[in-house]
Amino acid sequence: MNIDLNIGAIPSGLSFFCALLTVCIPVVISLIHAKLHKLGDPPWKKNSDPDQ
Repeated sequence: MNIDLNIGAIPSGLSFFCALLTVCIPVVISLIHAKLHKLGDPPWKKNSDPDQ
């Protein structure tokens, strides 16, 4: 059984780093967006119930 390992098929560290950034950046932006909405919503939107 001959197993040939093609080193070129293994992604580089930069590829893994960029893949990690594609997850982290949207999560961080979403958290910032939620925090800004919590702080900046007008008074009539802060305690609104959908049932009313």
